[in-house]
Amino acid sequence: MPRTSKAEKISAPETEKIAAHIAITSEKSKDHADNEDSTLTDAKKELSGLFDGMGGGLAGKQASELAAKITSEELSNVPEGTDAKIWQTAIEKALEKSQEGVVKLGNEIFFEQLNDPFVAATYKDQPQDKIQEFIVEQGKSPAGTTASVTKMVERPDGSADLVFGHIGDSRIYVLKGGKELKRLTKDQGTLEEAVQNKYITKEEADFIDQATSKEEILKKFGPERGKTVLFLYKDLRRGVKSALGLSESKIQTGIEPLEPGDLAIITSDGIHDNLTDEEIRTEIMRGGTPAEISARLVKAAGKRVTEKTLRSKEDDKTAVVLEVPKTIEAAAAEELPSLTSEQIEQYRAAAEALREESVELQKLLPLAKHVEAGRPVLTSKEKKKKIAEFGVTGIEERLQKIEEDIISYEYALAQNSGDEVTAEKMKNRYQELQKEKLERLRARDKEQSASQIEKIKKAIGA
Repeated sequence: MPRTSKAEKISAPETEKIAAHIAITSEKSKDHADNEDSTLTDAKKELSGLFDGMGGGLAGKQASELAAKITSEELSNVPEGTDAKIWQTAIEKALEKSQEGVVKLGNEIFFEQLNDPFVAATYKDQPQDKIQEFIVEQGKSPAGTTASVTKMVERPDGSADLVFGHIGDSRIYVLKGGKELKRLTKDQGTLEEAVQNKYITKEEADFIDQATSKEEILKKFGPERGKTVLFLYKDLRRGVKSALGLSESKIQTGIEPLEPGDLAIITSDGIHDNLTDEEIRTEIMRGGTPAEISARLVKAAGKRVTEKTLRSKEDDKTAVVLEVPKTIEAAAAEELPSLTSEQIEQYRAAAEALREESVELQKLLPLAKHVEAGRPVLTSKEKKKKIAEFGVTGIEERLQKIEEDIISYEYALAQNSGDEVTAEKMKNRYQELQKEKLERLRARDKEQSASQIEKIKKAIGA
């Protein structure tokens, strides 16, 4: 059940609440002119993504923004009702397309640099095509970015499949059952490469990744080997071997089942290089809305930077937090704190804004049905654009989601004021909506023919 409350007041980081169950907090490194972390969010499609640019300065920012843009555009073509397996293929292909775009960007930046008088003089005896060929072969494009993308595919019973795609050293975690923090992605960096080359074991790599002090390293590896590990610590933990824009780009994809109330968390290395997994779990377990959790993670990572410990690392810091919406029954079982007067006003304002959106969509629905039936419609360009974006199915689903959210706000307000009659009424209506949703999904599954499935696959190039 979507619930909102005021996020902690943190001056530097910017927290953006995309929806009641999706939020992003990002803070620029003081060492960077621009924040090189870019994000992708589409509340309607339940899509989120984080792209951490590499290459320094403008190159890193351009790479992450371009990858986010291409990925978003590619995934916008995936039809509503697509299942998790096809989404998995779609995300992989979108990241492959982003790889092409970032490599091209890197080459363009390189040749722009060749026009610099100093660089031109340095390479004056080398033909440009040979230099470009070498750049591509060696994977030394001056622009690159990590990518971690998630899509939440809801099931009729309220649970969900988290479909994800990943490359680089950003991370995707899930908190399941309110206690278990699980990392879904593998860091594609120097530490992983050291394990593959058998310089260290997997257990040793995990220890290095989570160590908090020099003393821990020396105790684990002994004086001599420990000194070597400490000497290479930054290179081992912070080198990226696979990313969009590099010749080595190994895309990892997967599907993770989630239950109502479970969380998915995407972090850039500015978060998890500073914080251990246990520290990340501790911040999440303090509870609150996605907006509050993402803000706390960024704040905790920023505090670690100032402490100048073994883990401290000045970098852009971004956290994306998604919650599988709780059912109203689960929310009713929780002991909710009393709402402040400010929160009450926020809830009322949010519910009113949703009602206004609902009125507009209800007016739009018959027009959308006329368009899908091939009948001429006289309306504004703005409305035609919205019809093209949503379609009849999209409008109907959005209307139900709006009603669910309004009920959630009204339910919370009724509980807070002790109005048991209204609370029970909201709960019953919510249950009715879930039954309607289940029947609609079953009907759609029954009607979806083999030709429609092929159409979906063709749309995403599966």
